[in-house]
Amino acid sequence: KQKTAYEIPKRDWSSDVCSSDLGTVYTATITPTPNTVVSVSVAANAGQDAAGNGNSVSNTLSLTHDNIAPTVAITSNVSSPFNTASFTATFTFSEAVTGFDVTDISVTNGAASAFSAVSGTVYTATITPTPNTVVSVSVAANAGQDAAGNGNSVSNTLSLTHDNIAPTVAITGNVSSPFNAASFTATFTFSEGVTGFDASDITVTNGTASAFNATSSTVYTATITPTPNTVVSVSVAANRAQDAAGNGNSVSNTLSITHDNTPPTVAITSNVSSPFNAASFTATFTFSEAVTGFALGDIDVLNGAASSLSTTDNITYTATITPTPNTVVSVSVAANAAQDAAGNGNSVSNTLSLTHDNIAPTVAITSNVSSPFNTASFTATFTFSEGVTGFNAADITVTNGTASAFNATSSTV
Repeated sequence: KQKTAYEIPKRDWSSDVCSSDLGTVYTATITPTPNTVVSVSVAANAGQDAAGNGNSVSNTLSLTHDNIAPTVAITSNVSSPFNTASFTATFTFSEAVTGFDVTDISVTNGAASAFSAVSGTVYTATITPTPNTVVSVSVAANAGQDAAGNGNSVSNTLSLTHDNIAPTVAITGNVSSPFNAASFTATFTFSEGVTGFDASDITVTNGTASAFNATSSTVYTATITPTPNTVVSVSVAANRAQDAAGNGNSVSNTLSITHDNTPPTVAITSNVSSPFNAASFTATFTFSEAVTGFALGDIDVLNGAASSLSTTDNITYTATITPTPNTVVSVSVAANAAQDAAGNGNSVSNTLSLTHDNIAPTVAITSNVSSPFNTASFTATFTFSEGVTGFNAADITVTNGTASAFNATSSTV
């Protein structure tokens, strides 16, 4: 600080002051230059005693003037946001002060404790925040005083966000289950911005992750390639990523999707065998799994027509097949006529072929004798126009005679 010297002016008292009137004590008001070291002194011979002796040089009175309020800066050992249970606040004054204690610390959303004076200028306190709030720390004016009695000015306000909540992560896919694509995109959405998350943090069962991409600090994507025809599962374990406060994420949901690229099969059967003579028959179409999109028009019928398609479970369908009379009727289903839940089209069915026959077989009777004859018996031959069953001796009507020794030479004779 600057020094300002004041000298009491010299005066001659010899001619007008009697010894009995001589003074010994004088006062003066000293106005210093602000915030300097002010010095006051008296030079020699400024005053004379009754004998005319001038005074000797006085001592020098030096005083420091100080009217500047000490400042106080508040800092901490954590940055915002933070997740610790408490932190240390440091209060640094621009000069040594007295009278500052824990009661002078204003804390919003928290409490101060463990107050300590490191020195006359530096003090510390432990600040315990109300969880997951913005904690503010400040010092009001005149909480501490410097040596000149100046109270401090208002401090800065230290504001820090406390956050001890783990970020969550939700996994979704761009396909539904089941699916038949070679791969799909999984999206990982965090509840707040995180760092440290990469492809190695993704757990995939029955598949692999690739093409990892950070869309933002909260949204990430990856391509998931499943092992064909399995249930692929995607998840993220705890603490694979951290928010700004250092909190690790909680365990994600598990995204489970069934991969299916196997075409459903379809088998066609009927309630009649070949040949048959009914006017129609029922064809049953049995798929290996539930399908949709199968309609009457998907049934290919050669030498006939299909009608009355129905199902109760989308696996087994029935239709009435009316054949062109006395033909070979064929029933089949082409590929991709129906689709399973994953979108796979069916493979080609078998072909059901049945012979329709509603023509009565004829029977011609001949004998080994001509009329008239005189033998005791003769052989009658019954020749059918096609093979038959169920014909026996009881079916032969004989007038004026009897039939015996019945024999089937073949299915027609």
